[in-house]
Amino acid sequence: MLGLAQPTVSSHLKILEYAGFIEKERQGSRIIFSLSDGSQSVYVETMLVELCQWLDDDELLTDMRRSLAEVTTLLRCSEKN
Repeated sequence: MLGLAQPTVSSHLKILEYAGFIEKERQGSRIIFSLSDGSQSVYVETMLVELCQWLDDDELLTDMRRSLAEVTTLLRCSEKN
């Protein structure tokens, strides 16, 4: 979906986690990444608030969210079967 190799994405996620922008949680064999609340740094908190506002109207991100919602729905269905 991102058009990047998995090692590249992993490297970027590690940097974002180290900087305090994202958090990860293990759920079974999966690792779930999410935006942090920014509580570690007032700078991170400020940038996350601004980033969310900037990206609200981004068409590419909206399309990606829609695609991810469809994939998540499909995964839930397949896990039940």
